Amino acid sequence: MADPQGDATADPVRTAPFPAAWVGELVRSLGSASIGIWYLPDVSTDEMWWSQSLYDMTGYTPDELPARPQSCLSLAAAEDREGMTARLANLKSMQEGGSYDSEFRMRSKDGTLHWYRCLVSIVPTPLTRSAAAVGMMRRIDGDRLNTRSELNLIQRALDVVLESIGFPVVLVTAAGRILQANAAAGLVLGRPSSLLPGRPLCELFPERADAPEFERNIREVATSGRTKRTRIHQSGRCWQIDLAPLHDDRTDVTRVAVLAQDITSLQSEHEQLLERERELAATLVREVNHRIKNHLQAVVGLLRRAVARRAPVGETIDLAVTQVLAIATVHDLLSQHGPSRVTIRELADGILTLTRNSAAIPIRLEPGTDEEICLSPVVSVPVALALAELLTNAIKHTTPDPDARIAIRWTALDSKLAVEIVNQPATLAPDAERGRAYGGIALARGLLARLPATLTLTQVGPAVAARITFGAGAWTIR
Repeated sequence: MADPQGDATADPVRTAPFPAAWVGELVRSLGSASIGIWYLPDVSTDEMWWSQSLYDMTGYTPDELPARPQSCLSLAAAEDREGMTARLANLKSMQEGGSYDSEFRMRSKDGTLHWYRCLVSIVPTPLTRSAAAVGMMRRIDGDRLNTRSELNLIQRALDVVLESIGFPVVLVTAAGRILQANAAAGLVLGRPSSLLPGRPLCELFPERADAPEFERNIREVATSGRTKRTRIHQSGRCWQIDLAPLHDDRTDVTRVAVLAQDITSLQSEHEQLLERERELAATLVREVNHRIKNHLQAVVGLLRRAVARRAPVGETIDLAVTQVLAIATVHDLLSQHGPSRVTIRELADGILTLTRNSAAIPIRLEPGTDEEICLSPVVSVPVALALAELLTNAIKHTTPDPDARIAIRWTALDSKLAVEIVNQPATLAPDAERGRAYGGIALARGLLARLPATLTLTQVGPAVAARITFGAGAWTIR
């Protein structure tokens, strides 16, 4: 078609419907050879007009290259042709107007590929019930070259930073494939860093146990866009891993930066510090419990001297002595083993040793498990006092008989621990369960009232069984 600055009678710009006047003014104001203009009066057709500057850019003449959309597509680089075809098809559906810009490559007559940027405006034309489109094209080879130079400079700076950091850094895709890795990462993964791109990062772990969770962490960071810190153990080393999302221009996460720091020495120092603190705490606890035990022994000595002087109150003082010694037994165990270890076996053995057995009834420990069961320090003292009371009552109420005997038993089942004292021959008084017959029963029940424990008394054949049942939290198995 003719140039719109030539013969007005042959000028499609001036004879086209609205906004022809605007397009003509645009062509005249942008008459520079550096900007090529095309005009599509009706987006539903293929009839176009190209400015002379657009032909000059491509090196063709109007006779050699008709002003048609297909002409543009024929010159487009193969990699860009599909996108240009889609944009031209979309152009026909934009009847209500709009604008967009795009970048693509087209081949000139001399065979050279050049980069172009095209700004397209679509304006509704009420007379034709369609729309007209105007495109302004400019070569951007220089811009692209400058951009590539800037990107190359940024990449080189990134390479310098990565190599200077000194600890492993890896850039991966959202799927976990390596894009770039520094030399430190290559040393850890056992391969030159130049051979790592394209490989799945987790497949290079010397020990695969941490790989599945690590892959999940990468996907989580890519999906959520939030950083994450974790730890893994590889080849005897402890690594702190920081995962950071890298966003593109649309704020989508397209890359994840993986930064690893060997914290084995820090972890070891931290564990040594914690161990020293535990040892110090245990030493202090042992010293405190040892002093408490010594003070309680002094109280016991005073009480026994009182028994010698005041025989009528001897039974009451004996009871007090037993209670004090029960407390001393707990603190003796705590001073020996630390603040978290009072075993049922040792506690029962200690209570058995301190309880006065004037009738010389055989008493045996009968554990129902070989496992070491420990009581919480919080419950140890009241349990010791309760056991002392129950054992004293069992001795007192066992019928004198050559076959008389007492057993201290304990069993653990599911989340329950049962400790019972069984004495025979013995008969349970009708109101013993309410604590009226045996004063020690009421005291034991009061001691256990605030614990996760219950006390029951039952007649089992010729024997009476006093059972303490503990719930979860009062005991553990070591």
